[in-house]
Amino acid sequence: MMHVRPDEFLGNRFDSLVKMQHFGMPTRLLDTTTNPLVALYFACESEKQTNKDGVVYMFPNLPVSWSTDPLVDLVMDFVYDYSPRRLWLDQALEEIKRKNIKGAHRLMPDSIDLLLHNLTISAFAVMPAKTNERLEAQDGAFFVFGMKCRGRVVSTNPGTLGRVYYDFDPVKIDDSQKIWPQTETLIIPSTAKEEILKQLDIVGINEQKLFPDLSHQISHTVKSEKTHMLK
Repeated sequence: MMHVRPDEFLGNRFDSLVKMQHFGMPTRLLDTTTNPLVALYFACESEKQTNKDGVVYMFPNLPVSWSTDPLVDLVMDFVYDYSPRRLWLDQALEEIKRKNIKGAHRLMPDSIDLLLHNLTISAFAVMPAKTNERLEAQDGAFFVFGMKCRGRVVSTNPGTLGRVYYDFDPVKIDDSQKIWPQTETLIIPSTAKEEILKQLDIVGINEQKLFPDLSHQISHTVKSEKTHMLK
């Protein structure tokens, strides 16, 4: 995509990944928010889930990195530059050392073990630059998901004899406690969703506020007019 529309991806690599996520490309990012009312809105608003309970996940005291953090840069380099199959980490480690030769505010990995530790963090929270209106309106943030090491292979080829290659798979998280042990869960009964959305609308948490683009502005206006007509 960056080769097809390079003019659309002029920011840093994390911002570019956020933009891809925004327009529907699968990434290793998960949208979240720092605003509990916004989280409550999204737990209630899905028309396809009207008859199912909603859930709000809370992560108290969760450490958060800025999108300019070297750890984020490190993961982005692997997203853009490396394949998860047959990865020669020695070469990657040397590139990391070269890139951070002037030092960084975070201690960067200087061994394969430390590099593996960074790459296999299940998930960590990132506060992005507010590069679009929707991020700003939703007080948006993200979880960046890591990888799991599937195994390693020692090369027996004459040209690469002795090199250790690693294979990675996407990390699978089926329990929010794996993201943060102190996670708290708030269940929203399906029967309460409609009333909660009405109350959120009163304090300005609605489709019009959270989705500043024209299509959502029109959608909110149409829904509001229908509601007034029914009254």
